[in-house]
Amino acid sequence: MIQILRSLSQKVEPYASGSGPLPDDVLWLDLADPTMHELQDVEACIGAALPMHDAMREIEASRRVQEVDGTLRLTATLMLFSETLEPQTTEVTFILIGRRLITLRYSNPRPFRNIAFQLDRAKPSFTCGSMVIAWLLQLITSRLADILEIIATDLDAILRSIATAADESRVHPDLTQMMGRISRNGDKCSKVHESIYTLTRILAALQESDAIPEDRRRDMRAQCSLMTRDLRSLAEYTEFQENRVGFVLDAVLGLISIEQNNVGKIFSVVATIFLPPTLIGSIYGMNFKNMPSLDWTFGYPMALLFMVLSAAVPLWYFRKKRWM
Repeated sequence: MIQILRSLSQKVEPYASGSGPLPDDVLWLDLADPTMHELQDVEACIGAALPMHDAMREIEASRRVQEVDGTLRLTATLMLFSETLEPQTTEVTFILIGRRLITLRYSNPRPFRNIAFQLDRAKPSFTCGSMVIAWLLQLITSRLADILEIIATDLDAILRSIATAADESRVHPDLTQMMGRISRNGDKCSKVHESIYTLTRILAALQESDAIPEDRRRDMRAQCSLMTRDLRSLAEYTEFQENRVGFVLDAVLGLISIEQNNVGKIFSVVATIFLPPTLIGSIYGMNFKNMPSLDWTFGYPMALLFMVLSAAVPLWYFRKKRWM
């Protein structure tokens, strides 16, 4: 799918590939999961090659930030599915050619959803593609801040739950679920860190690039400096949350260790209580000449039943207490 933003309307509208040359007032082409035919049509319109999906995933700095013949190509790593149980990352490539911006992506990150609504709410007035990329980078930075706030809130909830269990001298019943939440938050922090790193490189390239129109370079450098400071503060906050993840993980592991010790203590006490009777019964139980129960008709089945019950009842009780 291809969308375009025109300077005359300041609105996003669909664009059909193969419909001829692009209008002169097009500032932004957004290629979302394009087909090979759409890529070829756009390449013919702009007179430049677009990177393939595999090339966008390469992590070398020289592949992620390129400037050739006045064309600036930048690739960022963004968070995807951050609200789900399986957060992922995706690559988005920004290409600045003159006063026009092209974005190439094979997924739908949150900052790119409902672009028309966000434009209508912000009501910006774009005159070139560099203004569009600055606006998009601000949306991405704001989204990263939102993700970090969600992580901090979840870690606070976990810590409160641990503190409540400790104050009431009881073991928390959902330690397995809690471990999953902690691991997901740690994974999100690492992905946010990766995204911040790629965005910082993009901003540095934009500040030094000659592909930015001369009348926009001063404003672009000021905006990039401001966003760079924001990203640095987010990076520091991400490291703080990563340290909190480690602290919360240690606290949960401590609860698990306490639970295991309590269960082990209970088993030890039970084994100690029944050890002397077992020892005495093993030594003397079959060494008496006169045993009244030897003549019982149902003595043997009853003994088997008692053996099964003596194993089943403790097993049921331990499972009820979640010791097993």
